[in-house]
Amino acid sequence: MSLIMDDAVNDATRLSSGGGENFNALRLLGVLMIQNNLPVRAAIIFDALSEIVNNDQQILLSHAYTLILSGNSTGALSILDNVFPDPEDPALAWLLRGKALIKAGRSLEASRAFRMFIRYRQAGNGRT
Repeated sequence: MSLIMDDAVNDATRLSSGGGENFNALRLLGVLMIQNNLPVRAAIIFDALSEIVNNDQQILLSHAYTLILSGNSTGALSILDNVFPDPEDPALAWLLRGKALIKAGRSLEASRAFRMFIRYRQAGNGRT
């Protein structure tokens, strides 16, 4: 891990040990970074959170989204592989997979992912 990542993990670990309120504050900070067009910084926060809290799909999906925004489709697809085959929010997971595949230049696979997104969305399976 990079020095920045080590610092982020240490800070996130320290804050998250203070309870759910601090954990939610870090999650909110990541969302604010996204909203302020700082996806690389948001990715660092969500990466640190995913190191602390294993298998939290909201964190994993947020992390994948920040990587897509920052141009790291390979990293996003790797994270999404941890969410599939049993995503809590299948519509959102398929949407993000489609976006990552488009960024990676894999349009045929992206087309399938977007069809799956539409199927789950129409069926009402997902919060997206």
